[in-house]
Amino acid sequence: WVTTLASSMRSLPTPWPGLVFFLFFYCVSNYMLVNLFICVILEEFELTDEQKEGLQVGQYRVKRIRQILRKQEIIERQKQKYRQEGKEIPQIDFNIAAFLAGDTEAITDEVAEFMDDPAF
Repeated sequence: WVTTLASSMRSLPTPWPGLVFFLFFYCVSNYMLVNLFICVILEEFELTDEQKEGLQVGQYRVKRIRQILRKQEIIERQKQKYRQEGKEIPQIDFNIAAFLAGDTEAITDEVAEFMDDPAF
């Protein structure tokens, strides 16, 4: 490409138009080539939709398990509080999944009184 540059610089009375054109062409082509190279590398790091969905489902499951464990810890604290006060602990036989889903039918009045903790 050196001969092309030299002939373009000699084709006009001044060498500047040919020099400016080739410098501009060189900078733009290098910029585009580097961008394509970076694009190919970044594309390899991108997750597929199935992988993204798997990660989201896993995070949701971990979040729900933590919520269930937190509720169970609160229930155990309430049981200890009832034992210390000498009260009878009600039998909690409702569906924990329905309770966590917001089903108020799953909670009896006795259990609701037992779970009078602000954390619920």
